[in-house]
Amino acid sequence: MLNFKEFQEYIKSNVKDYLPENYKDADIQFTDVVKNNDVHLTGVLIKKENETLTPNIYINELYEKYSSGMNLDEIVGDIADLRIEHDPPEEAQSIGSIFTNYEMVKQRLEIHLCDMELNRDKLKNQVYTEQGDFAATYHIKIGGDGMLRGSAAVTPNLLKGWGITEEQLREDSLRAEHSKGAVFMDIEALDAEKMFGLKPINLLDKQNDVIDNGDGFSLYCLTSEDYRYGASMILQEDVMGKVSKLMGGDFYILPSSIHETLIVPTTTQMTLEDMSIMVQYVNKEAVEPEDKLSDKVQFYDSKEMVIENAKKRENRLAMEKASTKEAGIHKKLQENRQKNMKVPSEGKRTSNRDLAAL
Repeated sequence: MLNFKEFQEYIKSNVKDYLPENYKDADIQFTDVVKNNDVHLTGVLIKKENETLTPNIYINELYEKYSSGMNLDEIVGDIADLRIEHDPPEEAQSIGSIFTNYEMVKQRLEIHLCDMELNRDKLKNQVYTEQGDFAATYHIKIGGDGMLRGSAAVTPNLLKGWGITEEQLREDSLRAEHSKGAVFMDIEALDAEKMFGLKPINLLDKQNDVIDNGDGFSLYCLTSEDYRYGASMILQEDVMGKVSKLMGGDFYILPSSIHETLIVPTTTQMTLEDMSIMVQYVNKEAVEPEDKLSDKVQFYDSKEMVIENAKKRENRLAMEKASTKEAGIHKKLQENRQKNMKVPSEGKRTSNRDLAAL
């Protein structure tokens, strides 16, 4: 059996046998790609001459299939089929040229959220903004409208070439994201859409009526209209303000996926521990590793309009309460001590012994 390095060499030596004539001079390279949550994947690039966009075909799962007994030449043929299937149309090749033109790029900007702790490798060569437990990274959308859709991360070199600040990039990205539109729906409506294709009601279209959360077990989903990287909608202040009005104030955020977050009203009967267990279970059982956002439950403070780690907030409030209580006790003791102190009569000298007795 070939090891992984030998597997790559076999692909490189044989894949052109399965490709059309116009691939005969293609350059074949292997790349290490750091995906979300620092998942490292190896991709093969089969780049034709003068191409600016080339699909990256990941071979890790294919190697696992080979290790499980799949025919090696069949795998190489599948790689060739994938390359032909995802061959970007001619008009898509012009997209690469716009990367140097920021005025054209900023219409294609989008924001991806990830967990800071889980993405140290990924963030090394990407422009990002810290958002509490999360990092907001910036990307250029590629394709769509019938073409293969993907994105390219904004790197420090790109930012330097554009001659703009990180703050401008953030503002332009938030503006571009806002145009995507946000969707806020009951979790049951989301399930109905997935199972039966029923279009859910966007609760953000309501006239700011507070939602009746009934028995205290209500659960909602916040995402974008295209359901792609919709977790970033928690960065939109007006969207969060509308959600807050619908929830009647503060609420919890379960960061279950990079594509959506779950919203829980503070009237819930679930404890913070219950919610933490829920988000960990969902992330483990129902979310692909690359799509996981975080296990850390968040709290939205509607007065301050800020998002805070819910556990850290709980600990902070407990410490503040204890500190206030301790300060109150000290103050009461001091007041009692002052009350019990005897004021010496005028002209009478008080001895050290008398003072010690006070």
